[in-house]
Formats: sequence, structure tokens, C-alpha cells
Amino acid sequence: MIPLAPFGHTVFCDDIREEVAGKHSFIGVYGGNIVFKELPAQLPKLGLAISYYEKIGESRLPVTLKVFVPGPDGDVVILQSDLPMEGARADAPRVLDNTPAGDQPLTLLQANLVLTPVQFHKPGRIRVRVYIGKKEEEIRLGSLTIEALPPASEGVTASFASESESGPPAS
Repeated sequence: MIPLAPFGHTVFCDDIREEVAGKHSFIGVYGGNIVFKELPAQLPKLGLAISYYEKIGESRLPVTLKVFVPGPDGDVVILQSDLPMEGARADAPRVLDNTPAGDQPLTLLQANLVLTPVQFHKPGRIRVRVYIGKKEEEIRLGSLTIEALPPASEGVTASFASESESGPPAS
């Protein structure tokens, strides 16, 4: 069953490469978190493959994308951009092929972003959100936990444990 629109998701990875015929390769896809030896730390690149869906004709409101990372004194917006929804809504919309009969088809807007470099000051979450209209209705598109190893541990590892995006809000 398709969730109520609008909704979306994000793939977090080290890099995104454009291939032949419009395909994309996601290099170094992260699971639920990134674990650094210590914080602050820096990633040379962080790829975000963002997908945002809404019902066709349901909205004419502007949509703003924001990416947050944990900063030294709370979350910091490292990217803010108005999405080109007017064009996406006006063009022949891309819809899910498996839309059940009777369900309204969906417009899909995709953005592949590579941020360089990305600094992490303390544990927390990278959060990807869109905000709709002047009231800024928040739609959660994904998050990735940032952690540091306990002081006695060595090396940099990645863990695949994940807390549900629908869980309690991160502080």
C-alpha cells in the first residue's frame, strides 16, 4: 500500500555517479548510522539521493528542501533550496507504475546531491526534510545517525542498525 502523499525517502552514500541512459550508481551506501573514531570528524563527500512524492494536482504550494547536521551548538542547516515543483507539476509527471486502479497517481521529484566536505561536530542525526507552503508542514525524507566510538575503540566502522524514521523526534 502506498503511504498518504506527500512522502519521500533518501539514500545516504559516499558518492553518486551518473551512468549511461539516465541510470545512477550509489557508491558506499550507508545503513542506519555512521560511526567515527572520534568527533569532530569530516566526510570528504556525502551523497543524498532524495525522492519526493505528492498526489498529482493536490498542491500548488512551494516546497523547500533542508538538510540538517549536528553542529557544535545544535542542528545546523547545511543545505536549503526551493524545489522546482512548478515545473515538475506542469511537465508530464512521472508516476509510480504500480499505482493500484482507483488510486490517484503521484508526481515524483528526484534530486541527487553530493555535498563536499561535510563536518560533524557531535553525535546526532543528518536529517533530510521538505517544508510545504508558508506554514512549513514538515515531511520527513530520512535521517542517518552520527556516532563516535567509545574512547578505547579503534578504527572507523559502519553499523547497519537503524531507528525508524517514524520513531521519536531526535533532540
